[in-house]
Amino acid sequence: MDRKLNNISFIKTIMMIIIVLYHSMLFFGNNWFLYVKPIYSADYIYNVALWMNSFHVQTFAMASGFLFYYLRIENNKYKNPKKDIIKRAKRLLIPYLFTSLLWVMPIAVYFFNYSLKDVVINFVLMKNPNQLWFLIMLFLVFVFFELFGYKIKMSFKNLIIIYLLCTGIGLILGFIGFNYFQLSQSIKYILYFYFGGFIYKYKELITAKKIIIMLFSAIILYAFCIYVNYIDIKMFNYGIKLIEPLISLLEVTVIYYLCTKMVDYKRVNLNNKMYRLLEDNSFGIYLFHQQIIYFMILLLNGIVHPIVQVLLSFATSLTISLLISMLLKKNKVLKFIFGL
Repeated sequence: MDRKLNNISFIKTIMMIIIVLYHSMLFFGNNWFLYVKPIYSADYIYNVALWMNSFHVQTFAMASGFLFYYLRIENNKYKNPKKDIIKRAKRLLIPYLFTSLLWVMPIAVYFFNYSLKDVVINFVLMKNPNQLWFLIMLFLVFVFFELFGYKIKMSFKNLIIIYLLCTGIGLILGFIGFNYFQLSQSIKYILYFYFGGFIYKYKELITAKKIIIMLFSAIILYAFCIYVNYIDIKMFNYGIKLIEPLISLLEVTVIYYLCTKMVDYKRVNLNNKMYRLLEDNSFGIYLFHQQIIYFMILLLNGIVHPIVQVLLSFATSLTISLLISMLLKKNKVLKFIFGL
């Protein structure tokens, strides 16, 4: 496999694992999986989850954008918009449909007492389809770049323009609560997909000294955002919403650099059997992990220490979703409908 693809595949696999860990922590914010409340308070765990939320999906979107531009420029792919969009729909929308119907929706109805209206809003209109929102967002972003976005030249000027447009429009749509078909999220993540192409073009300019500066800048800006949230001045709170994507871009760049160096200098063994299993089944893990965490919460809440609960939820959901993915792959029909 091409070195660039090794780097990107490694990044996507690591981010998928972090997403599972992130969901294993969210319960302690007392605003996720409201079927039960946390018996033990663990704000420190939730704060770590919030930090992860500033880079995990953003990095995954960047990696997808990097791959898009790499394949388009160096491998001459993505030249037939209609054919490519249909292919991506099979890869993302068909798994969305069947995973919703057969897994996510029934469990959501059971735990959250969804009415028919709730099902229509959250899954048919796609306003909040649990973890599956990412599939819709990625499909819409891909369609945008397939039809229009690839024409946007890679430059610092265009990056700033896209930053302001995507952040501003995304905030407005989020403020009015309009996220049907994941439109608000898709607009926000256009920035990170474009940034993947930006890194692809300017990757040689990313040096260790610049990464150190970016890392400290991200830490300072993140600390500032925490302080603003603490003092809770509404005008400032709106302002930091414009800063948060900048923090994410800095973090994404640092992660790209570190992961690339780990692969280049062979600090990780990409031929390790366990890593290969996770890489080959990362999509299936994403599809099925969250609902397993729900059941682990019911089993462990108040019985074990919060850190132990997080670790057990993480390990169990990762393992079971991996096994589900591997089993489904054995059947051609199931492999197709779940995109495995």
